[in-house]
Amino acid sequence: LQVKVANLFDNGSAGTQETQRSGKLLKTIAQRIKGKEGRIRGNLMGKRVDYSARTVITADPNLSMDQVGVPKSVAKNLTVPELVTPYNVNELHQLVANGPDVHPGAKSIIMGPGEDRIDLRYVRSKDDCALRIGWTVERHLRDGDVIVFNRQPSLHKMSI
Repeated sequence: LQVKVANLFDNGSAGTQETQRSGKLLKTIAQRIKGKEGRIRGNLMGKRVDYSARTVITADPNLSMDQVGVPKSVAKNLTVPELVTPYNVNELHQLVANGPDVHPGAKSIIMGPGEDRIDLRYVRSKDDCALRIGWTVERHLRDGDVIVFNRQPSLHKMSI
C-alpha cells in the first residue's frame, strides 16, 4: 500500500513505476506540478494582463528615432484613461460618438471612482451619452501617446 501511495505522488520513487491499464506511465502529482509544462511554470507564472499587446517589430523609415509605430488594430484595443474636463469634453464626446469600432474612438466610460462602467459596445445610440465633468473616458491609443514597450526576451528590468 505504501508503494502505491508513493507512486501516486512521485512515480518511480519507490523503485517501481506505476502504469495505467493501457501500459502508459501514470502522470503523478509531482509531474503535474514540476517542469516547464507543469502547473507552476506553465499556468501560474504566465498571467494574461490587460493593456498589453504583442506583435512583430519591423522597421519604418517614416518614424523618428523616439517613435514606435503601432498597428491600428492594436491601437483600437489598447486604451488610455482620460479625465473629462471643460477643456476636452467636446473632443471626448466625439470619441465616444465614434464608438469602439472606429479609430479614433473610445471603448468605455467610467462614471467615477468606484462607480459603474459603461461599455460602449452595448450602447445603441452613442450620441446620447452625455459626458459629465470628472468622468473618465477610456479612449483608443493615438499619435503622441506615451507607451512602454520591450523587445523579448526580457531577462531583467532594464530590457523593458
